[in-house]
Amino acid sequence: MKERLKSVLAPFMVRVRRGPMKGRRWSPASGIRFVRGDFKREKVEAMAREIGPGAVVYDVGAHVGYTAVLAAKRVGPEGLVVAFEPRPLNLRFLRLHLSANGVENVQVVTSAVGERSGEARFDAEKGSGTGRLAEDGTLSVSLVSLDELVASGEIPPPDFIKVDVEGGEGVVLEGGREVLERHRPVLFLATHGLEIRKRCLDLLEEAGYEWTVLREGANPGESELLVRHPEAPALTPPGR
Repeated sequence: MKERLKSVLAPFMVRVRRGPMKGRRWSPASGIRFVRGDFKREKVEAMAREIGPGAVVYDVGAHVGYTAVLAAKRVGPEGLVVAFEPRPLNLRFLRLHLSANGVENVQVVTSAVGERSGEARFDAEKGSGTGRLAEDGTLSVSLVSLDELVASGEIPPPDFIKVDVEGGEGVVLEGGREVLERHRPVLFLATHGLEIRKRCLDLLEEAGYEWTVLREGANPGESELLVRHPEAPALTPPGR
C-alpha cells in the first residue's frame, strides 16, 4: 500500500531547498530529506566539490537519482553518468527526476552490481533506500560486474564511482578490481558494518588506495569515505 501511494504521488514536484542540489525539481514522495537538501550532506558536498566537466561517473546504488542528477549537472554535456539501480519503484523515481530536471547524460542500468554477471535475489521488503542483495530476497534481479561491462565496451572507464548498496559494497569492489587497478577512479564509498568495511579497505589497500572519512555513522562500521589513489591522474576541478 505504501509503495502504491508513493507511485501515485510521484509526479508531484517541488524545488530542493538548499545545498548543491538547490533549485532542482524533486518529488517529495521519494523522501522529504531530498527536498530539504540535507541527504547525506558530507558525501553530496564532496561529490559537488570533486566532480568536474567531462568526467565519467558510476552511481552504484542510484536509488531515486539524487546523486545521479547532481553528478550529471557537474559533468555537463561532455560527461556521462552511469546509474545502476535494480528496484522498480526506485527506477520510476530515478527516471522522473532525470526528466523533470532535463538530464540527458545519464545511462540507466537496471541491474544490481556484484562480482560477476548473472541473476540474484534482492530484498525489496524494507524502505526504498535499504534494499539489498539477499539470498532470501523476494525480487529477482539481473547482476552485472564493473570489470565485465568495461571490458566489453558497454560503458566507458570511470573517473569517479559512488558506491552505496546497503552492505554489498565488498562484492561491488571485487567485481571491479581491474577497473580500480587500471583506471584508478576516485570513490565515494559507503560501508555498512565492520566486516564489510574491513573487506572493502583491505581490497582498496591492496590496490594502493588511500582514504579519508567524510562521516562516521551511528553504528560500528557505518561510514562515508572519500577514496583516492595517490598515483591517479589529476582531474580538472569544477569551474576550471
